[in-house]
Amino acid sequence: MTKRLIACLAALCAAAVLMFPVQQLRKQYDIQAAQEHRAEARDTLNQIQNELQSKLDSSLFYADFFEMLISQDSDLTDDDFLQYAQLVVDNNQIIDSVSIARDGIIQFIYPLRGNDRAIGFDLLEDTERAYHIQKAIEQQKSVAQGPIEAVQGGVKIFNRKPVFIESAGGLETLWGFANITVDYDDLLASVVDPDTVQDYALALRLYTGTDREEFWGDARVFEQDSLLGTVRLPGNVWTLGITPAGGWRFSSDTHQTEMLLFYVMISMIALMVYVFTLQYVNKRELAHSDSLTGLLNKGTFEKTVRQLIKANTGQNGLLLIDFNDFKQVNDEYGHLAGDRVLIVCSRRITEVLKQTDQIGRIGGDEFMILVKDVRSEENLEKIADRIVRHVEQPIEYKGCLIKPSVSIGYMMTTQLDLFENLYESVDKQMYRHKSVYKRSADFMLTEID
Repeated sequence: MTKRLIACLAALCAAAVLMFPVQQLRKQYDIQAAQEHRAEARDTLNQIQNELQSKLDSSLFYADFFEMLISQDSDLTDDDFLQYAQLVVDNNQIIDSVSIARDGIIQFIYPLRGNDRAIGFDLLEDTERAYHIQKAIEQQKSVAQGPIEAVQGGVKIFNRKPVFIESAGGLETLWGFANITVDYDDLLASVVDPDTVQDYALALRLYTGTDREEFWGDARVFEQDSLLGTVRLPGNVWTLGITPAGGWRFSSDTHQTEMLLFYVMISMIALMVYVFTLQYVNKRELAHSDSLTGLLNKGTFEKTVRQLIKANTGQNGLLLIDFNDFKQVNDEYGHLAGDRVLIVCSRRITEVLKQTDQIGRIGGDEFMILVKDVRSEENLEKIADRIVRHVEQPIEYKGCLIKPSVSIGYMMTTQLDLFENLYESVDKQMYRHKSVYKRSADFMLTEID
């Protein structure tokens, strides 16, 4: 489990290292996509803005034209106005009407049909129009107002040019107003192509002359991260806002196949790193472990014990275990049975000891153990007895019971002890134990005879 975990961590690290530049590349793609999306929206906004500006400029200026006619001849009749008004309206698709308001009261309007309710309307008395009317008079310039609900119905844009004439005393007095009316819906229809703006939300913000602003379209556009443009009317300014109907695009779909290929490659590389790491860990473990029992091999155990004895200030115990008559097990039951005995017994030894203790197979049937932090030789002897009792329990193999027997030597260690001296001393103790076992075995054979 530990080996697989190490391999997984290595694979994840490799994937993370490779993912970083890929994510940076994806971020660049997303930034590019967002920039392209905003550029597309800006192009659409500029197109609408320029079209609006052009249409309004070519229509609203006729208020100045009629102001000029009246200034030159204030005695023009309705028939005179009709001649010019008919020409202007018929040749401009967004101009809804032309009206003349002498003394601020609309007395002439063309076409009359559909606009007759405006006849007699007093501009100077209307509170909704007071700001723009007063502004036009004070500046003696055209001032546009709208979109606004018109008296004759519908949403209109008005451009009113005050007309001043020179009196007998040489003073200029207000004669009235020349008005051009543009239908707002017709203006939008002539400018906004439904196919072009179907993916966008548009809104118009304008100043009404009061403390509040007025909106046409979806006012929420101005609460979002919208693109803004301006359309300049005589004496007034519109603010045009546009935002994608589905929100701004912050991720790129164009490079999805490319990014998917990168992710597949990273996954494959991570898998290869996992396999290679697992193989490396296994080989490294084999280099330090006994292939049969999984315990430390002789070289690794010796190196580990040297380091532990040198570093540990407490008392440790060293034990050496050797199987008695192990050749007999191999001869009677076969070498596979002998391997089975070694595997089971090594596990049994591990079960008796602490996790911090070290166990190594240093020969065919010889095991050595370093027990850390043993308080006394008496405690070490108890540990040795437990090991012997646990190891010498019968082992079942193919219907037979094999009764292993071991000899054990043990001794206490200190920081000053050399491993070679310890090995030699504990080996002598183990062989003394083994000689006792042999004498006992020989005595039993003699008694049986």
